[in-house]
Amino acid sequence: MRKPSDVTTRDNVGLGPYRLVKWDPGIAITAEAYPDYVPNPDVEEAQFPIIQNVKWVWRGEPTIRSAMIQAGEADLAYRLGLADKDSVPVFQSLAEEPPTLYCLIRFGIRCYRKRL
Repeated sequence: MRKPSDVTTRDNVGLGPYRLVKWDPGIAITAEAYPDYVPNPDVEEAQFPIIQNVKWVWRGEPTIRSAMIQAGEADLAYRLGLADKDSVPVFQSLAEEPPTLYCLIRFGIRCYRKRL
């Protein structure tokens, strides 16, 4: 497998309805709504943006992302664990449910190929 070149990893940016304002590799991306963007009526995700300015910030630890939500430094965070449930006010209304159990029956059918 080929390793991507610097050109493909740094110059090939597609943000859809947003225009790249600033990029700090490994730290953050700042974008603003692109005023000349033409929405695609057939694709739900390709509509004109409601949020005018967006900043994606990378943080590795779930506890740091949780603290950013608490402090109002972030509006959205991903991969927060159940350990953060009590520290994020909006999570306090969530309830823990037992996992769903799935069973699978697999038959031992062997497939043979003729050798040519």
